[in-house]
Amino acid sequence: MKIYYITNCQKIKFNKMKRTDAITQAVTEVYETLGIVRSKSRVRHHVQVRAAIGVALTPYCTTMEIGDAIGVDRSTCSYYTGKHFQNLDYWLGYERTYKVVKDIVDNILEDYLLRTQLDSIDSRINTLKLTKKRLLKKLQRETVNETA
Repeated sequence: MKIYYITNCQKIKFNKMKRTDAITQAVTEVYETLGIVRSKSRVRHHVQVRAAIGVALTPYCTTMEIGDAIGVDRSTCSYYTGKHFQNLDYWLGYERTYKVVKDIVDNILEDYLLRTQLDSIDSRINTLKLTKKRLLKKLQRETVNETA
């Protein structure tokens, strides 16, 4: 969704993505990259992908958000996280799947976080510019009043 903000008669255009959109994009990208159709199947590779996504999203999201994104209960997400290190050691194929998923999730969500920080900084800069402009006008008015 493209958003336009009008500040000081200037038009600033940028893409505004919601956090849930970034999470959904990451999950979709994982399935597309791995060439797996999203499914609630209990077949090993489907479960491994859900578990890997659940763990990879943990630094960025709550268990509720993760559950919504991958279609499982939040307690299942906690279970994935609790079993992660055992899965890496003993579950054939999980480590490779996790590495791919982790890279994709980190790329998309770190980009989202950086864009959010940049938007916040831009907003602060615009606020400071407006404050500077108001203060300069006030200073000019006071200077004019003193000379009169």
